[in-house]
Amino acid sequence: MPDFIAGTVRGRHLAVPPTRARAADLDAIRLIGIAAVVVGHVWTSGPFTDALFAWHVPVFFILTGYLWKPGRTLRDEVARRSKTLLVPYVAWLAVLSIAFASVEYLRGGSLPVEALRNAVYGGAFAVRPYSAFWFVPVLFFTAVLCRLLERFPAWVAWTTAAVGLAASVVAGSMMAKTPLGIALAVPCLVFVLVGRALPAMVRRIRYKAVVGLGLVLAGVALTVGGVVQPLNMKDGDFGTVVLSVVNASAISLGLILVLAALYRVVSPAVNRLTVQWASTGLVVVLTHAFFLYLLNTPASGAVLDAVVALVVPFAIALLVTRSPLRRWLVG
Repeated sequence: MPDFIAGTVRGRHLAVPPTRARAADLDAIRLIGIAAVVVGHVWTSGPFTDALFAWHVPVFFILTGYLWKPGRTLRDEVARRSKTLLVPYVAWLAVLSIAFASVEYLRGGSLPVEALRNAVYGGAFAVRPYSAFWFVPVLFFTAVLCRLLERFPAWVAWTTAAVGLAASVVAGSMMAKTPLGIALAVPCLVFVLVGRALPAMVRRIRYKAVVGLGLVLAGVALTVGGVVQPLNMKDGDFGTVVLSVVNASAISLGLILVLAALYRVVSPAVNRLTVQWASTGLVVVLTHAFFLYLLNTPASGAVLDAVVALVVPFAIALLVTRSPLRRWLVG
């Protein structure tokens, strides 16, 4: 997924990526975020889950902005995002719907028509085994919106995002129930804009590991302590007004700083492995909930279920990347 592509120099990322090489440190953040998404779908409540929901979805939008390439045409943006996001989305929607319908028919003798219809409609209606499907079209629409507004002065995009966040306070659940969650693109825009502003900030921070770790720990503590509410963006809930957005942005910045420092010293083999695994990330995001459905994972969670929901999708994804189906299923 080129949303998270950057230049790399021995594991270090460049603030303004000149090539299509992948940055291992940013890919490591993607892997951490994917693991957090899976775990958050296994254990669905409690302080630990709240700590994950404080940042695990915003970080992907922020990385999209962090690696933003100015100057693309709107048409090019749509084409690129369709190839890397929408094509795998539709492909896995079809594959998993066939599998889901087959299992339900074998279990109960009937087809889950309403669940299938809700999956196609998307947004907040897409529940297990489609738990994370909402994210893909919303990221697509957010990126396209950001590109559309790029031709105007910066304040126009920031004002649009602010209006979206304000609307989510009073009508967040309604926005989440729009087709494919398209209305969520407006408030989600703020995270892409934050990401676009971060490279300049990262360059100015000298002690990256210390500052980054402090931001992550402080953000998690504020959430677990109840000072700042976690976000549930799928349902149009952006947490405590303004503060949760700032907190998610701070944690994401912290992760960027920590991983940037760490990946200056890791071996080339670790770099390669990180990039390889991260390149399969979208497959894991889209498929893990199907295995939780098969295991009938309870809201209280189970360690074995979490392991299965991580390991099996990654294994499938690595196999798919070596097949002719890569174009359709990986992006």
